[in-house]
Amino acid sequence: MVYQRERTLSYKQDILVGNLLPERKYWVRINSVSYTGIRGTNPPTASITLKAEPFRPRIVSGLELASLNNGAIFGGTDIKFIWRRSGAKSGAGTIPAGKEVASAEGSYNQFDYFKDFRVEILVNNVRKRVEYTTTPAYTYTYEKNVEDNSNIASRSVKVQVWERNIFNQESSTPATLSVSNTAPTMAGFSPTLTAVLNSVQVDWSSWQRTDIDLDKFEIFADTFNPPTTKRGEVSTSFNNFWMPTLTSDTLYYVSIKPYDLFGAGTGSSVVSATSGGLSTKSTLAMRGVTVEGLKWTVHETPNRVDWPTFVIRWKKIDGSDTNVTITASNATWSTGTLYIYWVENSSTLSTTTNAITALADGNVVLVAYKGGTDFVSGAGFGIPATYITTAIISDLAVTDAKIDSLSANKLVANSVITNLLGVGDINRFLLDGTNRQILIKDNQATPVNRVKLGKISAGATDYGLEIYNASGQLMVGLTGAETVGVVSNAITNSATWADSLVTSSTSGTWVDIGSLSITATGGLPMVVWAKTEIGVNGGAAGEYRVLHNESSSEIDLNTHGSSDTYYRGSPFIGIYTPTVGISTFKLQMRVANGVGTVFARNRKIVVVELKR
Repeated sequence: MVYQRERTLSYKQDILVGNLLPERKYWVRINSVSYTGIRGTNPPTASITLKAEPFRPRIVSGLELASLNNGAIFGGTDIKFIWRRSGAKSGAGTIPAGKEVASAEGSYNQFDYFKDFRVEILVNNVRKRVEYTTTPAYTYTYEKNVEDNSNIASRSVKVQVWERNIFNQESSTPATLSVSNTAPTMAGFSPTLTAVLNSVQVDWSSWQRTDIDLDKFEIFADTFNPPTTKRGEVSTSFNNFWMPTLTSDTLYYVSIKPYDLFGAGTGSSVVSATSGGLSTKSTLAMRGVTVEGLKWTVHETPNRVDWPTFVIRWKKIDGSDTNVTITASNATWSTGTLYIYWVENSSTLSTTTNAITALADGNVVLVAYKGGTDFVSGAGFGIPATYITTAIISDLAVTDAKIDSLSANKLVANSVITNLLGVGDINRFLLDGTNRQILIKDNQATPVNRVKLGKISAGATDYGLEIYNASGQLMVGLTGAETVGVVSNAITNSATWADSLVTSSTSGTWVDIGSLSITATGGLPMVVWAKTEIGVNGGAAGEYRVLHNESSSEIDLNTHGSSDTYYRGSPFIGIYTPTVGISTFKLQMRVANGVGTVFARNRKIVVVELKR
């Protein structure tokens, strides 16, 4: 290698030689030249071997979680690490003058040989991922975690960071940090159990959650301790669970296990309860209670209910028939709900405003009265269906029921199966399971269907969307996807062109990459929709546009910068009014500036002519 100075040097002037490589031996020769151009003979020669220390990458320091200042526990799902560059280089005690780092945050001067950082992610000391970054920060996302660990994110992760120089040398020792996500725990917490007929309700509403990525709860119950049979799971939106179809009058052990997005946590304490059995009330209800000669008389003023002498018949526990004659009497309402009920074997009726008292074991509620004419008879257990019009029940477990009409302020269920469901009422928003439709009606005196979504006609594949005006006239009908599929009186005709093949060009002039022709009625607006995916390389910038043949006017233009990947070009949609005849719309591309190649794929043009 020869280094020649192109100007006159003074005596003993220093020369700085740059762009040399470390760990190489270099020979230096300096020759004198007279003013007349005569060179000296036998110039002195010397050699030097450049040591690697001044060039070696710096040691990374201060590696920590971005949010917890040197802590080892991360919350949430993503793990963000940050670090700094050390003042010392690997294997070097000092830094030569003029080679200092300008900034510890990634802004370095011309004498720094920094290239990037190598980040290595390990799980159980097995390398899972290696990535490079030029900034002193890295985020190991939950998605990367799942991808690297067989679709199950690891709760514990180790990260190692090296600095790398322009010669691809790495710092001799990496900065290392092991972090973990704390599993959710219900340790020491005892759920509340409530026994119901043939079932147990589990409640954990008093448990205080601390895990910000909590995902779900699993409920376990068995007749042995500890329970291992999973009875169900619920999301974090729930804090209770009902376990039906258990064996009645049986002791069950119950526990709850919380999960976050990384997996199972620590379960709750095991608690126990005896499932509900056949109480006297339930047994009585199952023993054919009937009434004879009962007729209620309601007095709006003074809020009183009268009843005559009548007979109640039922079966005893041993199966024998029995009856009792009820004495005629009355009850007056003053506030709340007045319950008139019968206690098994009693010859009189009792009253209370407490629903729990009225529905106690061995009772049958006959009336719920709120004064005036607000009177509901047959409101209790054990009365045949012909006597019951409304049930007022504080807690009822039903395995299977057939109900013609149900009114409720709130209905909570894992699933609701019905042929017809009205939201608000059936004249507003209707889910029609029989016809596979969602219907939205307006608020006219006689409501009209304005939106229909689902099965439009009798065909097996005739699904779509229809929109009607206030007179019930179809305005827009969409049946299908991708291929326009507009079938209503608002559309004259339509056409579609598409091509997924890759085409390329190195030209700076516009090149056709697709076209679509349609016969225009003339004077009517056309909706034009076009898109493509553009990719470029070689430092070029790519452009694409939509052009109409009548005036060669540019309808739309999109530009993308240099890249060797494909971009999904922003779709263009616009309105154009051509004259009668054949109208052609072209999709074109070109290299916008510089040199290189522009690519296009997944091209599509859709044109729809509208009526006025």
